[in-house]
Parts: sequence; structure tokens; C-alpha cells
Amino acid sequence: MRCRAREWASRFPIKAKQILTPPKTHAVVAAAAPHLTTKTAPNGVCTSLEEYLQKRNWPLIADLKEDDDDYEMCAAAIDLVSHPLTYPLTLSIFASFLLSSNTHRNKQNEETECGNSSKNDTTTAMRIFCIGARAEATLPSPFWKEFLIATRQQNLYRMKEDGNQYQHNNACTVRNNWDIQFIGPEVVVPRASTIHISIPDCDDDVDDEDSSLKLSLSFHKGYYKEAH
Repeated sequence: MRCRAREWASRFPIKAKQILTPPKTHAVVAAAAPHLTTKTAPNGVCTSLEEYLQKRNWPLIADLKEDDDDYEMCAAAIDLVSHPLTYPLTLSIFASFLLSSNTHRNKQNEETECGNSSKNDTTTAMRIFCIGARAEATLPSPFWKEFLIATRQQNLYRMKEDGNQYQHNNACTVRNNWDIQFIGPEVVVPRASTIHISIPDCDDDVDDEDSSLKLSLSFHKGYYKEAH
């Protein structure tokens, strides 16, 4: 079966390498995880992978879209980058629902902590199990940063919908750290069985360990009952 993404990558290996290199974290421009809908979502939430790539200032996408003659090339390039981005961005959609549910469930506790603590934020830990993992467990770390970026932006939009003004270090925010565990007989365990990834908790690219969103990836070769 003909695969235009592979054909394009074979014809343009340098461009393929560029588009498979995620931009820096601070390159985000009001981007959010794409919704599974073709309608325009409120608050500027991205509704497609193409829109997400454009707002993330993804390499090549803006240049390719400037010329209508490059439409086929752009489509093939998007097909190529969609392979490593599909799982992190799809997971970020469902993660936003987890965030919303967790926030409403603990709203009173969060307000109490914000009112009584010297630090105006609370941290919650969310664990996700990927049972029967295969290709998902082989994604390079930079693509898993996209999961953090997308869920962060979803969190910001959700706070705006709730009537809360997000101000870094000056408002009550809920920081969500993530733990994704890949479990399955076909999981290839890397040299480091746990990988740690982090990004700033706002669009300011500030290197502050205390104000970053964190993701840990754990790998277990075997079955769930053996890992837990």
C-alpha cells in the first residue's frame, strides 16, 4: 500500500528530519490539544492536528502553508509527524477530562490549601497505565513533552472557563504531575527504567524546578499482575 508520508520522507530526508524535531517548549503560541471534532472549539482550543502544529510553530509547517502549490507536500509532512504525535496528543484529550474531574472533586480542599499555604499552588499526581504497550513505549522523550504542553494549555483554558484568572506565582493554581507506566510483554525497557521529563508550568520558559510540570515514564516488560 502506498504511503505518501514515507515517500515524502525518502524524497526529502533533511526536511523529514526537521519536521520530526519538536520545537522548543516556549515556542507554544496559545496551543492546546486537538479535540475530536471538526467544529471550532471555544477559547481558541485547537480542533485539528494541523492547527496544533501551526500554533506550536512546528518546523516547516508555516513555510509549507505559505505556498498553495505545496499542499501535497504539507499533507505528507503532517502525515509523517502525526505518527509520533498521535498517542501523546490523544492521551492529553482524555487527561483534560481527568483534570476537570479531579479539580471539581477536590475543589474545597484546593481552596483551603490556597488560602492557608504560603505557596499559592497545589500539586496533584495522576497515574496512567498503558497495558499492552508497544510502539507507545518507544517514543522519544521530546514527543512526550507535547503531552505536557497540551495538557497544560487545556488546564489554562479550563481555568478560564471556571472564571479563574491564571497568573504565574500570584494565583491559586493546581499543578498536575503525571506518571505513565508502560506494561506489556513487548515493552523494550531502556537503560534507564524510568525517564523524567518536565516543562515550565506557564508559557514563560523559566527553569525553575519548583514551578515545573513533571512527567515520569516507567517501563515494565511483562504483565500487569507481575508489575503490581
